[in-house]
Amino acid sequence: MVSVIGSMFHHGDSKNITLTLNQALMRFDAQKCLQQGTYTAVEAYGGEARLHYNSSGYIYELIWGGTWSLFSTGNTSYLGYVTDNFRAAEAEEAMSEQGVFCWNNKLTASAVLLTSLRYFHELGYPYDVVSGSSSIRLICS
Repeated sequence: MVSVIGSMFHHGDSKNITLTLNQALMRFDAQKCLQQGTYTAVEAYGGEARLHYNSSGYIYELIWGGTWSLFSTGNTSYLGYVTDNFRAAEAEEAMSEQGVFCWNNKLTASAVLLTSLRYFHELGYPYDVVSGSSSIRLICS
């Protein structure tokens, strides 16, 4: 949802931008506190999806959302969340999805955004550690 706000910024609808951003940030903050699992393990969310897709978990979406929340607000607490969870997400990432852009795993896409942060802004420790490994990972892909 946070990434949708980017297109609204382009069109300049400030009332809807503020409303949508606040809603997205509230949802992100609420979701990151919940026990994590997979979409397809919950019958209400993934009962039928299970036949076509085996969700790998929420962590990739939360990192993606946290990265866009950082870009949308400039609030470094979101960068802290992304930094704290990026390594764990890398450890869970399937070998077949490493360095691949796909809707099941947004880690590579998040790494692109973090890499742009590294090249255009001085993040400092500890943030430069995660964004640095993101840069190397992308360059080697």
